[in-house]
This record gives sequence, C-alpha cells and structure tokens, in this order.
Amino acid sequence: MAGRWLLAVLLLMGAPWLPACSTPVFRYALERWTPSLYEVIVFHRGPLKTNEQTLVHALQDASVEGSGLANYTVTVADLAASPREALTQLWEKQTNAPLPWVVVRYPINSLEIPSAWVGPLTAQNILLLAESPVRRELATRLGKGDALVWLLLESGNRANDDALGKKLGGLLEQTPGRVEFPADPSGDESNTVKMTLSFPVLRVPRESVPESIFSSILQNPDPELSARKEPVILPVFGRGRALAAIPASQISLDVVRSATSYLLGACSCEVKEQNPGFDLLLAVDWEGLLEGKRLSDGPPPGLISLASLMPTNRPTTTIPTTTNLNAAQDAQGAGSLYHSVIYSLLAGLVLVIAASWYFMRK
Repeated sequence: MAGRWLLAVLLLMGAPWLPACSTPVFRYALERWTPSLYEVIVFHRGPLKTNEQTLVHALQDASVEGSGLANYTVTVADLAASPREALTQLWEKQTNAPLPWVVVRYPINSLEIPSAWVGPLTAQNILLLAESPVRRELATRLGKGDALVWLLLESGNRANDDALGKKLGGLLEQTPGRVEFPADPSGDESNTVKMTLSFPVLRVPRESVPESIFSSILQNPDPELSARKEPVILPVFGRGRALAAIPASQISLDVVRSATSYLLGACSCEVKEQNPGFDLLLAVDWEGLLEGKRLSDGPPPGLISLASLMPTNRPTTTIPTTTNLNAAQDAQGAGSLYHSVIYSLLAGLVLVIAASWYFMRK
C-alpha cells in the first residue's frame, strides 16, 4: 500500500499544474458530466410469468445498459433463490408489497436513504419511470442552452404554490442576463462567446399521475423534506443535476443569487462528484442534443485516474440544501489555494524522503 501512495506522490509531483477551466459550471456540466446511474430492482419469487418477463425486458431495454437512454441499471432479485444480503435487507423494509415489486434506489445507494420510488411492476409505471411531460420539457430547456431551470415541486395548496411561483419569478428578474466566456480551449481571450441567459420555472404537480414517480424522486432523499407541506424549489442544470432542494420558507434573493453565481462562475473542479447536487432520473440523448454545440475545454487529462489511489470523501447521504450553495461558492475561490498547498506539502515529502535516503547511505 505504501508503495502505491509513494507512486501517486511522485506522479503528481511530475505532473504540470493544470488550471481550472474557464467555462461556466452550467455549460461544462452540460457538455461533460455523465449522469450517475440509479438502480432499479425487481423483486419476485419463483419464475416470472410471460407478461412479467416482457415488462422486465422492456425495463432493461429502456436503460443505458440496454438500448435505451435512461440513467439506471436493472437488478432482478428472485427471493426464492436467496439473493445477496443487501437485497434481502432492502426487501425486508418493504411493507405489504405485492410481487413482482419494483424499488428504485438513488445513485448514493445506502439503506439509510429512502428509496427514490417503489411500486408494482406495471406497464404504466415502466413508462413513467424515466419520462414525463415535465422531464421532457426540462431536457429541452437544458439542451437548448438554458443555464438553469428552476423546478417548483408543488405542495397541492394552489395559493401557496402560486405565491412561491410569483416570488421566484420576481427574484429571477434580478439575476444577470448575459455571460461571456472563452470559446477557444487554447485560452485566446479574443475568441469569446456571449450567451444570453434564461432561467425558466417549471412546475411539478406533486399529486399528478404522469409526474408521480418524478415527484417522488425529487422529495424522497430527505425524510424531513418529503414530510414538509410547503412547496419546494430545485435549481437544475447540466444534464439534469439538481443543485439543492430549497423549501419555500428559505427562498430569498441571497439564495437565488448564490445558486446563479455558482453556476455562472468558472468551473473550478471538473470532477462532478466533488460538486454539490444529485442527478435526476431522465431518459435523454444528451450527446445528440449537443452535437456540434460544444464550447468547453476538452475532458480532464488521464492523470485524474490517480484518484483511485487516494482516499475519497463519499457524497453526503442527504439531498443538498441551501447551505450547499454558499459552500460551493467558497470552494470555487479556495480551489487554487487548496491545490497549491497540497503540491507544496507533496514537494516537502519528497525532499524528506530523499534526505533520509541520503543520510542513511552516509
């Protein structure tokens, strides 16, 4: 193990310093960040019936592992065949579940986090799992270049939902309307793109059948959030990444400005998992939407694979909240200083090793 650590240190010391990309976060995320995969688990006991097999095959075909576009994988768990312990524990958490039963897990798969959605294996549920009217409109907005789409997850109280929509619209009018950034990866400042910004608001009816699975995905990571009787705002960017979940009581001009400032700022970290937010479950041909429209720098260099040799901080096990927004802004400004300190420490470590080896030989 020590040898692998030393190898990583030496490789990092020999690598040139690579500055953060100059592309805004929202645009870099749209062009480069692949959505994380949900896990869809189909529980059954004994052989599946013919129509049930057909539904499972349709579910598999719609996933990225099959011939589809939805960012999920499929696990078929036969309870009669003693599935692995984690699946058994998950099944034991289900209440009065008729078989076959579908459980959708978030990319951060921990038993401590509620499932994104659960329900019977039916044709309608398979159709609504990754697609719905709001999600199709969301993908269209993001694909055509909208910097940030604000989802308003309704509470069911029309007056409260309308009041929040009106308040959010007024706050968004106070955000910047244009952004300018280099279009040439070589850094030629004379070659820039001026992009007109748009921040549309899409309302998600919580009790609507077509949006039932989507609204469940939006509210279930945090039990406290799902128990609230107030509408919730989720700013979404990139390829369907929700930056945070913000209850109506916490919406303010500072919060809206924090979200937009972070997404309009230069991308200080190309690694998606080191940025705030969580990916939504969507079925979208992102590469097709972006064909011929890429503006950002190229993908990160191969050196990023060295991260596998280092200990990593796992993502938080709850949905991001408004506190993430200010933290993300601080992280952008601190990124360069942090890397400078790390490189200095690594340089000192190499010098200590070299000096110790020299004196031991003497």
